[in-house]
Amino acid sequence: MSALLWSGSLRGYVPSERELVPMEMQRIRLIHRSPCGSGTMTLRFSKPEGYSFKAGQFAMLEVECEAGAVRKPFTIASAPQDPWLEFTTRLSESCFKQALAAMREGDGAAVSASTGKIVLPGIPGPVGFLVGGVGVTPAHSILRDNALTRTGLEAVLFYGNRDVDCMPYAEEFDAMVDSGVRTIHVLEAPPDGWTGERGFITADMVRRYVDSPESLLWLTAGPPAMAEAMVRVFDALGVPEDRRMIERFTGYV
Repeated sequence: MSALLWSGSLRGYVPSERELVPMEMQRIRLIHRSPCGSGTMTLRFSKPEGYSFKAGQFAMLEVECEAGAVRKPFTIASAPQDPWLEFTTRLSESCFKQALAAMREGDGAAVSASTGKIVLPGIPGPVGFLVGGVGVTPAHSILRDNALTRTGLEAVLFYGNRDVDCMPYAEEFDAMVDSGVRTIHVLEAPPDGWTGERGFITADMVRRYVDSPESLLWLTAGPPAMAEAMVRVFDALGVPEDRRMIERFTGYV
């Protein structure tokens, strides 16, 4: 607990799996930053020599705040083959997020070893993703890995965002059609002339694109409210518990 900043009472607090990760840290440096809209940022860091992870896993990212070093769990959005480590996050007024927003190329940070269960078991047959906003990061890691290694994964990605101002990795997903990935974009506030889906991801929407959705392996990730909304979609689709992979981004500040 000493490595984490926690606001409020610790009574009844149980650290999530995303916080219970190895604490040995390796130094990294920012090599590129890319804003997305007004409130989201992609940060690309150097990759320590010998660092390895499986597509879909997360690590602890440490930056310096006014109160000292703070660590938070982040899904690694890059693929294991990439020579960098990439993280995409929504910004906020928290000390940690403000420190990330203020980083410039060459600034230092630290990263832990990777962990997490959002890892596909080989080639599991057709896979579906229900994701939105920065919850797309494990899907991006997995699907980019698939595109680079040409493993032949067949996947359908339902990708929700508020508007076209920020749709992280959208163009890359669209280009993955030759890698067996079909992307359905869903916008809450679409512009005039939008031909994709509107509103929010629902069971009826999934059924329009997927035959026998209960037979796919499904993945969702994001803040608890988003994850729980997608669990309700799984319930409505009749997806068995053993065909659901869920990552809840707890401690998301």
